[in-house]
Amino acid sequence: MPNSAYMKGYRFERQVMQDIALKLKLAGGLKQVYMTRAAGSRGIADIILCGTTSSNQAWVGVQCKNKYMSKQTMQRAMYNARVKYGMYLVFAFRENRKLTYYPEHPVTALESLLSYQQRSDV
Repeated sequence: MPNSAYMKGYRFERQVMQDIALKLKLAGGLKQVYMTRAAGSRGIADIILCGTTSSNQAWVGVQCKNKYMSKQTMQRAMYNARVKYGMYLVFAFRENRKLTYYPEHPVTALESLLSYQQRSDV
């Protein structure tokens, strides 16, 4: 029998991936997006999104947590991910049985990062 805590985390990560995939399908503007789950999640992110345009690429990591963390802890982790890995980090957690993201939905973050990079290239 698999570890029940592992299975709970696995199911939550799959739920987050399904939500991201649905939002990507609805967004329509992002054509080349790659998403993968980091099994074992010993790293900075559980799910990694890479979005590319003809000249740019952006990385968004999603850290899935079953419980809410303090904003200070999340902001510190976001800063470290940006400095060490060049990755924008988003947290996914359940709040009253509802899937919630901090600071924003990963697809929204990816869209804004790619559009910002395109504006700065001009």
